[in-house]
Amino acid sequence: MSSEKDTIDSAGIPSDQDIHQNTNRTTEDFKQLKTIASLRRDSSSLDEKNIKGDVQDIKIAEIGDDTALDVENDVELVLDKARGLTIEECRKLIKDLLEEHTYDYNFAATQKDKLRKLLDGPAEGQSAEEWEILLKKETALNIFYSPYPEVRAITRPDDDVNMPCETIRAHLLGYLWACIGQFINSLFNSRYPSITLQSSVAQILLYPCGMFLAWSLPDWGVTIFGKRHTLNPGPWTYKEQMFSTIIANVGLTSAYCFWNIQTQQVYYGDKWLTPEYEILLLLSTQLMGLGFAGMLRRFVVYPIQALWPNILPTVALNRALLVKETHESINGWRMSRYKFFFIFLIGSFNRFR
Repeated sequence: MSSEKDTIDSAGIPSDQDIHQNTNRTTEDFKQLKTIASLRRDSSSLDEKNIKGDVQDIKIAEIGDDTALDVENDVELVLDKARGLTIEECRKLIKDLLEEHTYDYNFAATQKDKLRKLLDGPAEGQSAEEWEILLKKETALNIFYSPYPEVRAITRPDDDVNMPCETIRAHLLGYLWACIGQFINSLFNSRYPSITLQSSVAQILLYPCGMFLAWSLPDWGVTIFGKRHTLNPGPWTYKEQMFSTIIANVGLTSAYCFWNIQTQQVYYGDKWLTPEYEILLLLSTQLMGLGFAGMLRRFVVYPIQALWPNILPTVALNRALLVKETHESINGWRMSRYKFFFIFLIGSFNRFR
């Protein structure tokens, strides 16, 4: 066992001490290095105690901007998947991945070349043990996490099914801000200068509203089909924030038929337009769009290649709002991101003379 470890260490695989001493790496690099270091051990020695110790080391480690990493669940899941794979399974998974992403231009060409070289076996000067470790690490990251680094940076590889999502308060806030946003955007849609309430603004405003409801609402509820539905299931969660954001985002965009109605009234002078016609035109076009969206889910939502870059900032913002940050002194400052934002938001409306 010791000779195998020495062989792998001499091949350039970082040790635990090397990883902790390197404080200038990105979060993604840190996860990958830690995965390699953990896989150095023989499978017989990877007991539960060692796993917990490795993950705890990551949790308290500090890198980059001296922010403590809380990636315990992420690393545990990736390590479990990597340790349970054989070389044949890794080869098959990577082959299927490359075939599936043949025409995926979001999947970096350099990453594809790296995976193809791994399938060819150990490179020149690379030991079999080092190649196996790298093969398992890349398989775990690309198959059981995400092949896109942009997605891995803002998401988690697992899902907490017990976290509240479609709660009464989440529905309430989502519909409320959808109505407010639609009213503002429709009112100023054809006026200059126009004012538009963006989804990012609704996200930021949803957060204090959700926190307020979590603090103020009583825990009143009913049980339906064995599941309890309550006004206040506990702290405002990440899933509730995302669910309310989706509802509000759907209602923020003004319906295209508004332009049709305004054009008919202003430019064509149609006098036969009635409220009934306008309402039916609005419902028919909106429901048709939602229907097409539902039918196309298997092509534009479910495939892993369906990567929509404009959605990533929304996910990143919700994660920044809901994931707890470590309060520490940085250059003499001890201020949360949300407090910093509101100070400058209020200051932007004041005149400095």
